[in-house]
Amino acid sequence: MIALAQIDCVDSTLERKKIVAEIANSASKIGMATLARVARDVHIVMARQDMAAIGATLARLRRVGERSVYAIYDIEDMSV
Repeated sequence: MIALAQIDCVDSTLERKKIVAEIANSASKIGMATLARVARDVHIVMARQDMAAIGATLARLRRVGERSVYAIYDIEDMSV
């Protein structure tokens, strides 16, 4: 989930699209369907260049990503 932190550090829209695509692919592979779906939504609104929608979906991506990471840590804590 390091890629989530990189989104804000990148100046290029093309680089942001690559990072978002990486998040979508990685999330799909490990079974984080909601995170993958939101990342795809971000990718779609980036293609439309709708700045308000980009801001809203990026904020949602951060929230969902954060919850996903916490869920993984909670599962790991239960196994100890």
